[in-house]
Amino acid sequence: MKTVQILKRDFMGGVVQQKHDSGFFCINDLTSIANKYRKNQGLPEAKWEKYAKAKKTQEFMRSLMKQENIADIVIAGKGRYSKTWVHPLVFFDYAMWLSPDFKIKVYEWLYDNMTIFRDESGESYKKLAGIVREHYTVAQVGLAMQNIARAIKRDLGVSDWNNTTPKKLQQRDEIHKSLSMLLKAKVDLKTAYALALEGVQENKDSTSNQVVEEL
Repeated sequence: MKTVQILKRDFMGGVVQQKHDSGFFCINDLTSIANKYRKNQGLPEAKWEKYAKAKKTQEFMRSLMKQENIADIVIAGKGRYSKTWVHPLVFFDYAMWLSPDFKIKVYEWLYDNMTIFRDESGESYKKLAGIVREHYTVAQVGLAMQNIARAIKRDLGVSDWNNTTPKKLQQRDEIHKSLSMLLKAKVDLKTAYALALEGVQENKDSTSNQVVEEL
């Protein structure tokens, strides 16, 4: 379950805050880091407002709201010391707008996080396989794990795990962990999978009950 805690993410020698519940980043933090860098490079100060009002930015934001089906991709606080929180893709786009160096760093940062999630998913998969072995015969374990892997890929809409998003990798990790917990609680595999999937998706795929029908 997501919490309302604020995560602190290292970025180019500074710290950027991120809300755990929504994934939104604090744009004030990024702007501060960027302007320290720009000052050292003899560049003029960058302002969020200039980026936000640009025609290309407005087009990008409208497209993002349409595709993500959300209205609030920028949440601005009120008051002199308030913070502005933005959708992760807005954060990345703004960072790349700030300077070519930041663009490279954003790509590297995104890659690093995908690697972390992929590693976590790999570990959680191994733990899940160990628990499945406790509930099924040797002959059934291989089939069960294949069906679980196939179902997760299908229900998260992933064709290749090496070309997906950190969010999808994190969702796979959460499903693995939820399955492990539910199987330990003696919940049958098909029901456990449906519950685990429901935990990471607002709209559960109606095909999810097809998982491990063979068992």
